Amino acid sequence: MRHDSLDQSGWKLNAVTNQEFYRVYISLGSNISPEENLPKAYAAVQSHLKIIATSTAWESLPFGGSGPNFINSIILVKTNLQINELKNKILRPIETQLGRVRGQDPNLPRPIDLDILIFDDQVVDPNIWVHPFLAVPLAELIPEFRHPQSGETLAEISQKFKCQSSIVPRPEVQERRLIPATG
Repeated sequence: MRHDSLDQSGWKLNAVTNQEFYRVYISLGSNISPEENLPKAYAAVQSHLKIIATSTAWESLPFGGSGPNFINSIILVKTNLQINELKNKILRPIETQLGRVRGQDPNLPRPIDLDILIFDDQVVDPNIWVHPFLAVPLAELIPEFRHPQSGETLAEISQKFKCQSSIVPRPEVQERRLIPATG
């Protein structure tokens, strides 16, 4: 029988294994049929992990390549998986299931891209500070998270990006994510 108890930060610990649950921020992005692929990715992640919060979906120009605009969103999940287990056992298989083929050019159009941005308060992807498609949605979830050198909050960085770039909210895509997966 499994019993959970709260640790000092409010996260549950599994009393049988004493495993802690990690807070993980994951980016979901697509520029091939994003209105269809983002809800599918969200449902697939939700079938494996507990989703705690989601950002609005945001549309932006593709970074580092050509092709259709991207739509990106950020989710906060909790998991007891280590970072490599999460990436290799959950996220990469979901990408493959949704038609992602990884090649030499990481900027090619793709049906889905799932990336770990922050794992247990540790920045995994430093691009969160420099790319609007990451900073803007992430700021919705953790606006007071601070850049380690400048001290700027994500909210401050996000506001600058909203003024300087062509990123626009796409709330209708977010609403579609909440439709339960069928099949």
